Amino acid sequence: MQLAIIGGDERQGFLANFLADRGYSVNTFGLEKFEHLKFKQFSGTLSGAVSGADIVILPLPITRNGVTINSPFAYSDIDLSDMIALFKKNQLILGGKVPDYMLESAAARDIKLYDYLKREEMSVLNAIPTAEGAIEIAMRETEKTIFGSNCLCIGYGRVGKVLSSRLKALGANVTSSARKFSDFAWIKANGLNSVETNTLESELDKFDLIFNTVPHLILDSKALDKCKKTAVIIDLASAPGGVDCVYAQSRGLKAITALSLPGKVAPLTAAEIMLEAILNMIYEYYD
Repeated sequence: MQLAIIGGDERQGFLANFLADRGYSVNTFGLEKFEHLKFKQFSGTLSGAVSGADIVILPLPITRNGVTINSPFAYSDIDLSDMIALFKKNQLILGGKVPDYMLESAAARDIKLYDYLKREEMSVLNAIPTAEGAIEIAMRETEKTIFGSNCLCIGYGRVGKVLSSRLKALGANVTSSARKFSDFAWIKANGLNSVETNTLESELDKFDLIFNTVPHLILDSKALDKCKKTAVIIDLASAPGGVDCVYAQSRGLKAITALSLPGKVAPLTAAEIMLEAILNMIYEYYD
């Protein structure tokens, strides 16, 4: 079975190593400047890499601008439309954070394109380096310890659950916000304080650290006016995020957008998580 890994950051580079270690025949394109590849199996052309592959693995995210492949280790830009045109019906195409138009285009051509970021096992495990990265930022950006700090985690999804538990373990006073009754039950069971997301404004002046995980605007100008001047706000939600960072900064608040933390703070672990999801998808597809 021939695999092609196209573009990507350190995660895709380490992923190529892991797959090769497991006996897969791996070819890469767009990783030429990644220094840690255990093998130098580079394809000379995009066409050569894609056309000879049974499985094509694309980066996370596939693209940052809608025009080129996310490929910081490539010698030159890789055109997204050129790559899409090379896909064939007998191939399995796997990518992370696949744009809707790519999924629609693939479906129209009967191309088997799937998003590994939507795998539950990957989303759950990815929350761990995200939480650790968020705490690292908090430690760097504050003059206080996490221990004893009043922390708010907005949203009690995968990242909110892991982050809240890590902060509590470090001795923080943790409040988690949620909307669902089931989430409030879990918050209570885990020994955390709770607040309804819809009524956050009256509580915001209590917190030293605020972490947002909800991917739509929660901390708008009105809410930010309620925050302590010394508060540090870390937005972990995917674009467009949940914090009006421009307004926050104009008010003198420290607001930090922290996207794609697994690939930044723990690319090796992130690649292991990606590997597990991708191997599961391959197993399910060929079973």
